Amino acid sequence: MMPRILVVEDELLLRQMMRDTLEALPAAVIEAKDGEEALRLAPAEQPNLIICDVMMPGLTGYDVAEALKDDPRTAEIPFIFLSALGTSDHKVRGLELGADDFLTKPIDPKELIARVKAILRRIPPLTAEASSSAVASGNLQVMSLATLARSLELERRSARLVLTREREIGEIVFVSGRISRAFQGPRRGDAAVYHLLTWEEGSFDMLPFVESAIPSGGEVKASNETLLQEGARRLEEIAGLLAGFPGPEALMEIPEPLRTSLQEQVPPDGAALVALLDGTRALDQVIAGSPFDAWTTFKVLDRLLRLGALGWTVAQTAQPATGPTGQAGAPRRSLPRLTVEGPIQYQSLPAFRQAGRFTLTARGVFIYTATPFDMGEKVLVRFQIPGEATWVTGVGQVTWRNADVQKSKQAELGMSVQLVEAPKEYLEAIGKRLTQSIATAIRETVEPS
Repeated sequence: MMPRILVVEDELLLRQMMRDTLEALPAAVIEAKDGEEALRLAPAEQPNLIICDVMMPGLTGYDVAEALKDDPRTAEIPFIFLSALGTSDHKVRGLELGADDFLTKPIDPKELIARVKAILRRIPPLTAEASSSAVASGNLQVMSLATLARSLELERRSARLVLTREREIGEIVFVSGRISRAFQGPRRGDAAVYHLLTWEEGSFDMLPFVESAIPSGGEVKASNETLLQEGARRLEEIAGLLAGFPGPEALMEIPEPLRTSLQEQVPPDGAALVALLDGTRALDQVIAGSPFDAWTTFKVLDRLLRLGALGWTVAQTAQPATGPTGQAGAPRRSLPRLTVEGPIQYQSLPAFRQAGRFTLTARGVFIYTATPFDMGEKVLVRFQIPGEATWVTGVGQVTWRNADVQKSKQAELGMSVQLVEAPKEYLEAIGKRLTQSIATAIRETVEPS
């Protein structure tokens, strides 16, 4: 199995030269054009080696190395600095940051290959020599991970099971038949096992148990049977959740600035998942790069969809995505929303009317009422934001109404009122409360009770 190398270089020609050189090893090369992209790709892709330029626009190579070494998901990845500045001071600084080597530009392809090979020889056999030392190999389509685990448990066998699916790789360590440690991309421990149990395609290599070849960490807490039963339940639930998502061409997105605000309010792993939802990745890429197992990731995405925080777009070169109904449709962009069980007052005629429930968005409200006003009608609304003592008052306009539930069986009776006149502090308070409710939903999904 080929090692994976992340090349971080802002000069396109040099990046292409290094890619061509490294692919001849052979190796799978992942490219990042700047430090920001490197910090997104490294935790998601889990390369075996990072080669990073020092002088780049924005974040320098030193900044990138420091951030990755502080992140437990990437701290152990070997690192080579690349720079036109070959002074001893620069090399010392790079080595102090934990770099394994320092190459000076212009790059000699032969020297690059030699330095890379020297480092790859030191990495655990997880990716470098699984196929050459395997005592058994096969396809997951023929023998599933659950079957392999039960067989190893029955034989009380100690072994390292390496699984590969396209560019993804994972490892489960068995000690006397019990699952002891597990690793898959950014996932460790139980989460790695649950994620690998969703792989219905791919290959496996069973390697001899060698303690010194096993990375640190990744301890599994649950018993084999608990893992397998829960894994089967999660796989079944994923099939149901999947029906609510678009086709493979759709790019998942939480709009800015909501995405940035959420990253500041959720735990680090939750922030890493939110960062993936920037409109550049399809669902399978988000699942692969998520720090959570597939089931937990689907649960978070499902909550975001239901809250209106997650939408999708379709690349212009792709066919329109197929939605849950099986019909091709236009790209979907949503507004975050919060359903409020509480009074809302609204007025078009001289006296206020009142409803007991409404849905709040950044643009206005949907009022649940059997007697909605006419389209285009101006409405004075008055309501409380959950958790706030003051009442919001503003002028809105009816933009959608439903007075006949028989004509729209999936929609409730009521009307959408878009706020057209409201104090700025009220709008800011609405946006803040929506973000808080979405962040709470993420925390509730990813943090065990």
